[in-house]
Amino acid sequence: MHDLAGDEQYQELLASFEATLREIVDPEEVSWRAKGHLGLIGPNGEDYTLTMTDPECKELIKQGVFQDELEFPKWPGPAGFLMKE
Repeated sequence: MHDLAGDEQYQELLASFEATLREIVDPEEVSWRAKGHLGLIGPNGEDYTLTMTDPECKELIKQGVFQDELEFPKWPGPAGFLMKE
């Protein structure tokens, strides 16, 4: 419950975690694609989340201005079982 990110003794560990994350995925690209899927990137490439607050964004989603999150596809197998095809 205590954010250690600003603590000097954890800076090297945080840098290591950041490097590992970036070996796996480009977080900025993932964020951009997710925003695009929600309609939060304008036709001219404007990132609407940079110019509005979170409550404003949520209100526009409620109003239907932006798409809401897409539903996850339904699992075809029995509940509680992961099955390999």
